[in-house]
Amino acid sequence: MNSILKQSSSFLLADGIASFNVLGLVDLSVEFNNFVTPIKAYIAQHLCADMIIGMDYINKYKMNINVQKQIVTIQLHNHHIVVPIVNVTKSIRIPVISSTTVLLSSNSTRQIPVAIPISSISLPFIPASSFKTHVLVDNKNKNLNFQNYRSDLVLYNAKRFPKVIQKGTCLGYLLCCSMFQHPRTFYSSHYHLLGATRRTGMAPASSNLKIRSDSSNRSSQLGNNNSTYTNRTNCSLKETVLPSKMNIRT
Repeated sequence: MNSILKQSSSFLLADGIASFNVLGLVDLSVEFNNFVTPIKAYIAQHLCADMIIGMDYINKYKMNINVQKQIVTIQLHNHHIVVPIVNVTKSIRIPVISSTTVLLSSNSTRQIPVAIPISSISLPFIPASSFKTHVLVDNKNKNLNFQNYRSDLVLYNAKRFPKVIQKGTCLGYLLCCSMFQHPRTFYSSHYHLLGATRRTGMAPASSNLKIRSDSSNRSSQLGNNNSTYTNRTNCSLKETVLPSKMNIRT
């Protein structure tokens, strides 16, 4: 780390809601195969991804994301680098978290509020292994519909003893087989419970949730056509911009 800030700073993401704390400043080099793009970067706590590309980087290297053509372009030393975006086919699990502490009496059924780090979405719900016998989903497709980060889940306790479910407990997952294969819109709101996201690229910046995520990258060889270079990258929730073969040096 080049420098540590004497007084930690706080920044907001583009949604104007999610915040993160900054500890220091570092000289960072992002390498697109043989092309190095240096930039000064902040070191942050509880960031929603390994790295977030901001407007300084976008403006400096004239980065452009063409959603229609599914490509990302960068200009560097009079070279025009083209990075195709490849659809993700691997499934992504979005954790569904209990929003409050609940006491389930013996032989009882109760509806409890749950939350996810995405404001609005409807996806199939898969109960966690420890809650498979407690979860009821009143939907033939087993979908949970979330609005303003929230939904409700029906739990039941068939045992003779009460069961306590602590706030923040992961009750299961929403299963998304391909986030970018079909157009999908995530709506932002001014709901402050959950903000920037991490695990699966989607856990709140202000929370301590720890869900593992796996992402696979594929790359192809560069095709040299004068000054045009092409690389391939997989695109997941936290890899929309980054190329598949990328080295980060500090």
